[in-house]
Amino acid sequence: MGKLVNLRHLEIEDTSLKFLPQGIGRMSSLSSLSKFIVGGGCKIEELKNLNLLQRKLEIVNLERVTNKDEAKEAELKNKQYLRDLQLSFEWNDSSEMSEIERIEGVLEGLEPHGNLNELRIESYIDHKFPIWMTKGTTLSNLRVLVVNQCNCVQLHFLESLEKLEIRSMPKVKLIGCEFLGIDSSDGVDRLFPKLESLKFEGMFDLEEWDLKMKNVMPRLKHLTVTGCPKLKQIPTLGNLEVLKTLEISGISSFECIDEELMGVSNGESIPTVVFLKLQKLGLHNCYILKSVPECIMSSSAIRDLNISACPLLMWTQSCLSPLLETLRLFNDAGLAQLKSLQRLHIRFCKKLECLPEELQHLTSLQELEISSCDILGPRCQKGGEEWNIISHIPNIQVDQKKI
Repeated sequence: MGKLVNLRHLEIEDTSLKFLPQGIGRMSSLSSLSKFIVGGGCKIEELKNLNLLQRKLEIVNLERVTNKDEAKEAELKNKQYLRDLQLSFEWNDSSEMSEIERIEGVLEGLEPHGNLNELRIESYIDHKFPIWMTKGTTLSNLRVLVVNQCNCVQLHFLESLEKLEIRSMPKVKLIGCEFLGIDSSDGVDRLFPKLESLKFEGMFDLEEWDLKMKNVMPRLKHLTVTGCPKLKQIPTLGNLEVLKTLEISGISSFECIDEELMGVSNGESIPTVVFLKLQKLGLHNCYILKSVPECIMSSSAIRDLNISACPLLMWTQSCLSPLLETLRLFNDAGLAQLKSLQRLHIRFCKKLECLPEELQHLTSLQELEISSCDILGPRCQKGGEEWNIISHIPNIQVDQKKI
């Protein structure tokens, strides 16, 4: 294969290959190589002369690299055209210090070029990241960082980041100043000044999250917290002035989302307007969640409300935003749970198109009033698209006219 010296593109991303043949290092004209598999006679040093590689490169089976010096032979620092790099180890739960230090050295030797925009690290067992990840000058152009199934308990801040995803870090129990490698978030000015998207997923032992979010991430627009069953609280979010999307899923220890979430102390009144930019709110698999403040649910900015598997969650009809465009109620979080519901009023939902099918199973429902719903109203007339769902309800009014 090494004879194909003029080959420019080698795509093996969706193949079942477990090894690569020797000689790839002689294919110095390659500009795209989707995946590089270490092992089987193909050592990582084969990457040394492939300095024309562009866009994305995934390197897997890095646990087969012997040490730091061997890793440095790849000379990733010279790959100035690479923009997206994924470094993957095979998961190894070894607690032997020699093995941990070896893996640390391997990652240390894989320092990329400063032009890199996206970095993904998989199954790294050491407790700290390499020096090149902690120096802001090394990765000054990094926009996206994804860390998956790693043992690290500390993530140093990178000022250029716009998107950060943390997945399956079993050693992390507290997200606070120590996790970011700082002394305190008090008085800290914009640790992540450009960060717009933050996601925590599968953090099964995470119990606490204690940060002053506005100080740390003032431009955060999208926040997702999913699969963190032991998490007892999340930090104040009400002062995140540009937050647009909030997704909370699989936090089974949450009983309520209260005033503290919005930065309101005991005894203070809840502000009438919070989350001015919040457009999408999702609550999923929060099995003991009982309440969400009305001023969040009724925020005039919310266009998309998505609730599933929150069987104890209760709210009143006044909670729904009049500008709501999409309402999704799934599983036991839907209207089917409201067996005693007698009256349902839907008003000023200008873009709401249809009703949930569970509505036809609410046998206690006596009154349905729909007003100022330009699309839904005509669909709820006799013979309309929604009539089969609501025909069992004794009293139906659409725009103050009895049907």
